[in-house]
Amino acid sequence: MTVQIKDVITYDKENHPTKSDVLAQFFKKYPKKRPKKKRRFSALWRGYTCRTEITDNKLYIRSLSFVSSKPHGSALYDSFKKTFPNPQDHFLDWFSGIIIIGTEPNPDHPNSHRGFPIYEVNQLLEVIDGTLTQTRTFSYDELETFRKKQFQLFKSTDDFVQLKNEEIARINKENELIKNASEELGQFSLRTFSESDFEHTIELRLFDYVKKFY
Repeated sequence: MTVQIKDVITYDKENHPTKSDVLAQFFKKYPKKRPKKKRRFSALWRGYTCRTEITDNKLYIRSLSFVSSKPHGSALYDSFKKTFPNPQDHFLDWFSGIIIIGTEPNPDHPNSHRGFPIYEVNQLLEVIDGTLTQTRTFSYDELETFRKKQFQLFKSTDDFVQLKNEEIARINKENELIKNASEELGQFSLRTFSESDFEHTIELRLFDYVKKFY
């Protein structure tokens, strides 16, 4: 898998790369604003990259670039002013979630892979309605333990149930398309929902889904 371009967050006046996708919530809420990828860019499958900043405990967006659809020239183009034309919208009061900043990469860690290092220091920023509410810092091993405990608590929430229902609905929709295609192209295997596979996926990417510490 190609190493993905990371978003950047400015925190304590320093720029930090982060795998946390802050704008995922925005494009889910406003899908028409999401970039229409017409050209493949293997290093940026989500189709955009941005820089956010925490100032006075508030989360703001400072830049945004989309993958260009033009075959020549720059691979990215500035779309900040077009997507966020009003300055009052720069404060991301719609965002609630956990932003992770990893420092001190350890490429020699057994769980590190090429381009995907393990970070020995992991700072987790809890942001609720655009406001930084608390921070926690963990070593890699501490973060893994914390994530597993958080997952068990997350399973009892309405947000987890909603994610599960959305996944079941998505599989059902795919199966309907498969059934319709099967009439013309032959028999295809239908997908079934696996509770264990679903939980494994959510646990691995827990901080992409949780909106607060539990």
